Amino acid sequence: MPFFSHRQADNGGPSLEPVPSRPSTRRKLLSVFSRPKSPVPPAPVTPARITPARIGSGNEEQGGHSVPPQPTSRSDEPSERIEPTQGSSTEQSEANEHPIPTTESQDDVNIERSHVSEFAYHKAWSSLSEDQRQLLTGDGIRAIFDQLRDADQKHQGQSLLRKGLKVVSPYLDRLQITIDFVSPFASVNPAAGTATGLIKGVNSIVIAICGAADKVSSQIGSFLERIPAIERCSEVVDGRGQLLDIHNALINVYKDLLQFYLKTINMFKKSGFVIRLALDWLRSDLAGIISSFTTHADLLSKLLESETFASVQEIKDEQVETLIRDTLDIHREKEIAYHNELKRRADEACSWITSNDQFSYWRLNSRDSSLLALFGDMGCGKTITTAYVVDTLSQAQLVCSYYCKDDQETTKLGNIYRSLIWQLLRRKPDLKTSFSSWYKKAESRSQVNPTQSDEHLREFLFDALSSSKQCIYIVLDGLDECEFYSRKQMLSLFRELLEREARVKVFISCRYDDDVEKALPSGASRIELAVGFSQERDRIIANYLARQLNIADSIHEQLVDELAERADGCAIWLRIALEYIRKSRIQNKKGLEAALKRLPSSNGLAELYWALFEKLSSGLPENEEYLQRALETLAVARRPLSSDELAYAVFLEMDGENSMTMAELEESAHSMNLLDLIRPFVSAVTAQNEKHAQLRLVHQSLKELVMQAPPSSWSLVGKSGWKDRTVQRKGELNGHLLNRCIRYLLFDECGKIDFYSAITDGTFDPTILGIGCILDDDENLTEFSHEFDPFELGLGSFFNYSACSWMAHFLDALQDLWPSPADFITLCSQGSQRLENWVEQRKRPSNERRPDFSEATKFDPLVVAAIYGPPAYVAELLKCDLHTPDFLPDSVWVAVDGLVFRNSISAVEQLLRDKSLGSILCCTDFFYEVVVDWTNARRLMGNAAKEWESIFDYLIRALRYDLLKEGNEVLCRAARNGCLPLVKKLFEASETDADLRRAIISGPRQQLDGRNWGLGLYRHQSIGEAAYLGHAEVVRFLCQQPGIEPHLRHVNHHGHTVFHQAAAIGNKEVLLILIQHWPEGVNLRNKTNDVALGDFIFRCMNGDRRAIDTVRAMLSTGKVDATGLYDDPGHSPLCTAIKKGEIELCKTLIVEGSADMSCAVGVDIETGKPYLTKDVSVQESVEAREVMLKQLCCLLPLAVSTEYLF
Repeated sequence: MPFFSHRQADNGGPSLEPVPSRPSTRRKLLSVFSRPKSPVPPAPVTPARITPARIGSGNEEQGGHSVPPQPTSRSDEPSERIEPTQGSSTEQSEANEHPIPTTESQDDVNIERSHVSEFAYHKAWSSLSEDQRQLLTGDGIRAIFDQLRDADQKHQGQSLLRKGLKVVSPYLDRLQITIDFVSPFASVNPAAGTATGLIKGVNSIVIAICGAADKVSSQIGSFLERIPAIERCSEVVDGRGQLLDIHNALINVYKDLLQFYLKTINMFKKSGFVIRLALDWLRSDLAGIISSFTTHADLLSKLLESETFASVQEIKDEQVETLIRDTLDIHREKEIAYHNELKRRADEACSWITSNDQFSYWRLNSRDSSLLALFGDMGCGKTITTAYVVDTLSQAQLVCSYYCKDDQETTKLGNIYRSLIWQLLRRKPDLKTSFSSWYKKAESRSQVNPTQSDEHLREFLFDALSSSKQCIYIVLDGLDECEFYSRKQMLSLFRELLEREARVKVFISCRYDDDVEKALPSGASRIELAVGFSQERDRIIANYLARQLNIADSIHEQLVDELAERADGCAIWLRIALEYIRKSRIQNKKGLEAALKRLPSSNGLAELYWALFEKLSSGLPENEEYLQRALETLAVARRPLSSDELAYAVFLEMDGENSMTMAELEESAHSMNLLDLIRPFVSAVTAQNEKHAQLRLVHQSLKELVMQAPPSSWSLVGKSGWKDRTVQRKGELNGHLLNRCIRYLLFDECGKIDFYSAITDGTFDPTILGIGCILDDDENLTEFSHEFDPFELGLGSFFNYSACSWMAHFLDALQDLWPSPADFITLCSQGSQRLENWVEQRKRPSNERRPDFSEATKFDPLVVAAIYGPPAYVAELLKCDLHTPDFLPDSVWVAVDGLVFRNSISAVEQLLRDKSLGSILCCTDFFYEVVVDWTNARRLMGNAAKEWESIFDYLIRALRYDLLKEGNEVLCRAARNGCLPLVKKLFEASETDADLRRAIISGPRQQLDGRNWGLGLYRHQSIGEAAYLGHAEVVRFLCQQPGIEPHLRHVNHHGHTVFHQAAAIGNKEVLLILIQHWPEGVNLRNKTNDVALGDFIFRCMNGDRRAIDTVRAMLSTGKVDATGLYDDPGHSPLCTAIKKGEIELCKTLIVEGSADMSCAVGVDIETGKPYLTKDVSVQESVEAREVMLKQLCCLLPLAVSTEYLF
């Protein structure tokens, strides 16, 4: 049967019998020893003769040159000979024929398409002479083996083959191979027609040789040991393409086996099948063959090991790539699309910056790091210039860029960090491993996804940039678009990088902003791109835009000259003016002159927008209404909208109750070409087709104008008597869009269609498809990985936006425009199909079947309002009956969690004081809920800490009796989570209440159940709990309280002091506070005989400069014993630092801490040669050990021979 792969079988190739499960490598290698499955073997037959094919002819001829048989696809085929039916011998012969490949390229293709072992064997077979092939093919070789078997069976009592099996058995047992002691010739097909046949025949001969020699010689043992490498080739190479080194090595191995086979067969024939005599003749000849085989097999094994390592590394790299893609590559497609859009520019209009002195100095100066800021007026071309800077620098430098837009997404601090880290990892692949390690460690430490934490992302970005040896350019456009907190954090990051002298150059662009200018690091340079910057630049831009808009050639030059003169440096004015000219459909100079007269100057940009608005609406009231509604919708939309989404939002009527159905809305939305009406005011983010184009307002200046006033008042903006209504307009526009979203979600279709079942076909949740899951393969992902369309599900084109964005508009809407409680309860009724539908859509903002995030919270109206709505809206719901089926029984606790997380303190207090809910919430569990979500970021927000004080006062008074039992537990949990206001209030209340003071100081802590046994390792009293997570303010306050000594000197069940607790994080300030208040405790040991210093060194991250600073600060107090004289061998602080490879830390311990080096470095008495002791000699490579030893030797006395120091 000709060889073919399983892929060929799947694609309509010759049919195969069902294939059994794949046997292990050991079973396949020595299947020659397997006992026949049936006690009655099939009738003996004569196998079909193998007839060669003529090279290059494509036709088969009888009696041609002998060629190697086609390698079979299965190495474990039954070896019994099958009697061909009458008339089938020719077909069987033809099936075994195989044309010799004629070119090397054809061979390479076959390496991929065929079994690698059989193909290599084919090549080795081709190297034999015609006589050698005849000897190893068909009846001749079978007759030889039959005679060998007959000769052996004449002397069963002294059978060499049976002796050989017994001799070889112990050797094979060491290789974990099981053997059945039967004649190796009983069921084997010895013809070397396939690679499997060759190996079986060689094994049989080796057994016979071992039987004659009475033992396994070192040569034969080495020979047997290397045979498994042949079968490993298939496992390593299959599916991995062309691996010619392994292929060629395998060919050489097969050539050696063939030579071994030929030599032994000839000697058997010559000796008359007397194996002992043949062995004597073979001794000298076999040594060379076996030596050659050993050499080639060793090379093959090394190549296989290398390829296996490469395969494992590829898997690890793919896992890291998947991690990066899933955690960082969120908005990259939009960012790339936006940058590509910015490439459509006139580079000549931007090239001025490369000749600017400030830019040249910033780019080329000898300093490693600096910051350059580009300031400019609105619409003067800062973003386009920044994009040009990015493209220019990227030609020779490593550049990470980011564009901030006022769209609620790109200005988020986390998105900025994620994008910069993603680009950094792409441009510096060596950081990917560090990112993976950081992710795993940060995730295990905080139990949350670190890429969703601004603090964790900033930490990694800072470390990656500050440790880079290559200069990195950071380009950030539109910093003024970010909110105050994000701007402050980004500038703080840049300032710290410059102070650290990191190899970073920062370029930012921004509108004139006093806060930004004041926050710039000292020494920062600046460039101003002001109005009236360059008329020549304006002319270049006008000429470029006129060409893009296909302005008639007859008026092109005059138009460009006129606009360049009037633009006064405002690039956005040029674009709007040219759009206005194009809409006027001017064909001659007279029309152009008339249109130019109607154009206002660049100082009157609002007048220009109004002129364009009037022209587009054509005096029709309905056009004015739809155009105004579209502009106001886009001004507050949380993301760019498709043309269909915008049409649905514009035509959704709000007059009357349930005045429109979804079918009527769809008909109205397509009743006119809205996109054509508004096109001059919008630009497309993506433009795959007009229907799916993502639309946004053409410029920030237009958005700000819409937010300031309705179009009818645009001509008045900025003039005398004008009153800015931006804040109120923002609330109004968000309120209008909010009510359109809610009205849409209240359509009957949104409450009847089963959205989840529709997108999953009712089979299973695609969230279970993840990396490493049993269903994670291409076949399972094919059906569920593509996008869906809510419109096709019957939910219309506005369902996605309404479900995903209504809560964002809720937060910004005017209170007068909040939805009625009745509508809100209908929208969020627990267990309703409507609630499930919009929640499931919200998880999939990109309309992909697999959700972007999980949502474990169970929703009802109170929970949704608490987590996502304005805090004051909770008070509106408290007026309703909360005991109806629309609400969950215990949703108040989930609501409290959400409000605490958002720091909505006033709403929390309302819930506490509510008559029906207060009795549920007023308990010690409330304290625990509060402190769990008490984060560092929240404590720094405004007056949040002070506002909590009234709540804590109220609860402490109301729960005094409960605190007498649980006061200590409340204090310890507050300290562990850094809730300083609660800690202070507890001590303030206890100043006049002795019983309460005893309760919080000496009271018992709650017992841990079996599920939380692991927490007991670091379970401590209040100071130890606060020290464990590095809350320095809490530790300082507690240490100052009278009577706190039982907490300060507490030792837990594992022998941990407060210093061991502090070592977990290693906060320098915490450790110094503790040393100040309890200096003698810093050297106490836990039950594993470790001091806090050694524990901290063991836990610190490799290469962390802050760890060295912390150790140095501890040693500077003079209270810390770093000598290691009382530590267990190999566990002193110095030994721990050596085993971690921390050279600088070792130097610090030795020089500043007088660490004893004898525990780590020994000196040969005779030669004076130093060496690392066995306790610390754990470095992976010899080079690493030598580097460490050399650094340590520099600090040893001169008793060490100086020749070993350098």
